[in-house]
Amino acid sequence: MSIKVKVLGFILYLLFAVTRIADMISTYNASPDLKQEVNVVVQLFGDWGWLGIFLIQMGFIFLVGVAITVYERSYRKCLPEREMGFGDFFGHFAFGKTRVEMREQKAPTGRGIRHSLLTSIMVILNTATLGSFYVILNNVWVAQYNAYPFPGEPAVTFLVVVIVSYGLSWMVYVVWVGFVYREWKKGWDEMEVVGVVEVEEE
Repeated sequence: MSIKVKVLGFILYLLFAVTRIADMISTYNASPDLKQEVNVVVQLFGDWGWLGIFLIQMGFIFLVGVAITVYERSYRKCLPEREMGFGDFFGHFAFGKTRVEMREQKAPTGRGIRHSLLTSIMVILNTATLGSFYVILNNVWVAQYNAYPFPGEPAVTFLVVVIVSYGLSWMVYVVWVGFVYREWKKGWDEMEVVGVVEVEEE
């Protein structure tokens, strides 16, 4: 596995873990009794108290760690077996289809489903991490001013934040795939150099 890709995966996982912990701390400062908290996790498991919230959040962190590990061990299976440009590489790596295959609207194959599942892991992780920054800001603001930072219904604001975070998460994923493409392309370039040397020696 590429060291750079592994380090990037660790950074993304670390960011997710930090935002989960920061979310709990800021939530406690804003609403120690959880009565003002509208978080879905709190709504579902708030009766368990802070111990329950802590265990659920640690469970999320553990599951994301497992997902990242699965991704890092499987992503090489999504690399194409022939050289191509970044556009086709991204389509193949993320969805199991090149741009031509996408235009032909071919039905997903087993390969495409696997690629899409791995892509979903990263996009969901990025969305959760980016969205958490708003949640933390919201909690800090409520604790400081006893009011929400943005006008309007908090649930609507949160929905907008999720949509924006989802869009930004794809931008992050494109950068991620760019690093993978760079490492993969380097391997192809090295193979071509070796091929030239072998021909010259013959």
